[in-house]
Amino acid sequence: MSLSDYTPEIEEITIPARHGKKAGSFNVRGLSFHDISKIIRVHYHDLDGLFDLYQKTAGEDLTAIATGRFAVSLVSDAPGLVAHVIALAADEEAELEKVQTLPLLVQFDALKKIAGLTFSDVEEVKKMFAQVMEQIGKMKGEEAGSKPGQSAK
Repeated sequence: MSLSDYTPEIEEITIPARHGKKAGSFNVRGLSFHDISKIIRVHYHDLDGLFDLYQKTAGEDLTAIATGRFAVSLVSDAPGLVAHVIALAADEEAELEKVQTLPLLVQFDALKKIAGLTFSDVEEVKKMFAQVMEQIGKMKGEEAGSKPGQSAK
């Protein structure tokens, strides 16, 4: 297969019918390095809080973070970041405002499917997340593994 024959795997996200509006759907793909780089540049300050959460929970099981506090923190503290991730994965970055109005459960479904398409297994997620958090720590002037207030060695 040549690169020109490549098409990314996609998942369908269903938007349920509500208040007389017809049901709908859209497709998402996994995020690329280009997408992740854009998210880091645009949402650096949103990622600050996620970096702090990562520091506090370093050494814990990442799957517990991803399914619990991390997911809640992501949606409550960084809704713009969530919308941007979904819009990029849908290849509709210009529709950020519409993404922000999607029902909460639709956004969670989209995030789960995007994560599944972006990372092939849990170990890959752990490695990627640790690398991203380390880079954010370096951008903040400290290593991801150091405690708040301590400088990196």
